Amino acid sequence: MARRSKNPPGLALNNPVNVPYSDTLFFLGMVQQSPHRWGLIHFFNKDFGYRAAIRMMYLFMKDEGLRTPAEIIRRWGPVSDQRTPYYVAAACAYAGLDPDEPMEPMSIEMLQLVSAMARMETGERPDVTYLMDICERYSFV
Repeated sequence: MARRSKNPPGLALNNPVNVPYSDTLFFLGMVQQSPHRWGLIHFFNKDFGYRAAIRMMYLFMKDEGLRTPAEIIRRWGPVSDQRTPYYVAAACAYAGLDPDEPMEPMSIEMLQLVSAMARMETGERPDVTYLMDICERYSFV
């Protein structure tokens, strides 16, 4: 009998912020171009998972004009999720951010939000300097 992983799906898939699968998106480091059974993307390593989360958040800000943590989290999660207000409050508390305070793309605040969302999804809390290093190592162009 196969042993089941006790890790949350995001950790098992190297996707610590639970970037959902979409057939219109492709991210560097994807293991395959089809969704995992949890509807999430599987990455070769955690760096690629964090890179995808950072890139997705950056694109929400740049292309869709979303600026506040509350707007980004509402866009990230499923529309039907009734826990979104709790998620916004908890993630912002973890990140030390005001939910309605605008942020700049690729700012420390944006990376703090990524870190807080990872904590919410998988229990991990990456240091912002680690996330900055990922931004420097992998191109976003």
